[in-house]
Amino acid sequence: MITCWPQTDALAFTITAVEAMAMAPKFIDYKGERYRLQTSGRYYQAQEYKKGVERLLHRRIWIEHHGPIPPGYEVHHVNGDWADSRIENLELIEGREHARMHMLERNSTEEGRARTLAGLAQAREAAREWHASEEGRQWHVEHGKRTWEGREPVQATCVVCAKTFDAFFSSRVRYCSSACAQTVRFRTYFTDERKCEHCGQTFMANRHRRTRFCSRTCSARAEPRGRAKK
Repeated sequence: MITCWPQTDALAFTITAVEAMAMAPKFIDYKGERYRLQTSGRYYQAQEYKKGVERLLHRRIWIEHHGPIPPGYEVHHVNGDWADSRIENLELIEGREHARMHMLERNSTEEGRARTLAGLAQAREAAREWHASEEGRQWHVEHGKRTWEGREPVQATCVVCAKTFDAFFSSRVRYCSSACAQTVRFRTYFTDERKCEHCGQTFMANRHRRTRFCSRTCSARAEPRGRAKK
């Protein structure tokens, strides 16, 4: 029994979760063991480590009532008071959903959003410095080698000529050759309808080029080159 918790629910209607955490005692006793409030002010943690015994009080209480916590799941405090580890205030939530809940709660205020943005900026700067360091570059070298270990090519089909070919990343490759890729890229620009200045026939031209004729034949007939002047 945790004797330091309020014996009635009246307190829950008169103070907020933040105020409740601020009022939480620094030490409590549970089943003859001393737990102290973490310096972050969040959870109670056992002062002494015991093999096979969960150190965080809220997790220990959940395990005692419901059994082991499945991998990827976390124990959530329903009323938002992380120091309130009564079993009726605990529920099991998938880890990503748990993180999402707290993120939305934190970002619901201007102050919370500001802290999030400041933290992201600090993390980006730290990541940039680490990736540029010798340790970071060496990690990328080793990681790149590991990603190719045991990788085998698979068959893919060209979307232009329907030819099958070997590729290491079939979901990323659509063309069997640069010629097929260039065909698609080149024709995506043929969206400008024009009239041939020689034969008058309409044709589709590259919108980024000043094409005046529908074919090389019309171009040669309209503007003959290399002929000697009489």
